[in-house]
Amino acid sequence: MNLFKKCLATGLVCLSALSHAKNSNCIVLDSEGNIQNRPRDEQLAMQVNEMIFQMGSMPGLLIGIVDHDKKMLVSCGSVSKETKERPTGNTVWQIGSVSKVITTTIFAMMVQDNKMSLVAPLADYIPSDAKVPQNQQRAITLLDLATHSSGLPREAGGIDYGLDDYQNNPMLKANKAYSWLSSYELSKAPGKHYQYSNIGFGLLGHA
Repeated sequence: MNLFKKCLATGLVCLSALSHAKNSNCIVLDSEGNIQNRPRDEQLAMQVNEMIFQMGSMPGLLIGIVDHDKKMLVSCGSVSKETKERPTGNTVWQIGSVSKVITTTIFAMMVQDNKMSLVAPLADYIPSDAKVPQNQQRAITLLDLATHSSGLPREAGGIDYGLDDYQNNPMLKANKAYSWLSSYELSKAPGKHYQYSNIGFGLLGHA
């Protein structure tokens, strides 16, 4: 089946042909890193450029496509704002919140194997000298952490990273995390409200 007739998991929308892609910030590479200049490759590069890359503010983007035994990459922009180096299949990326998907997948597998319970209290999996805050006598469960409904903030200590560098999270060792958790006061009962929490997922992963 033609690649342009497929809706890819990357979020690429299948549209009719666009204009020639010579002015696109994106190019198509094969699995060896060679630039592909076929008309359909240039069309794909233009589509990714206009519908995905230009809508964001990141300096670079790399999309991997596997079609049976064929592999290709759509490479856009550069690896950083300070260089013109284009991202390739060898570029190392910060894993970021993809780690949350890995964490919850492992958690779900352990629940399925009856090794853990969805509603097990976090308190069952932390050091005995640490304390888990409660609100309305409701304890934080592992499911609360996995669904961002624990009531915990985005970061430990309520650190404001600003709009430009919020992804540059400092390292937080387990003993400091549990020390912070023991002194934190929940303003909302767990399981009631959605609030994105990196520290919550860190605790789930450690559990």
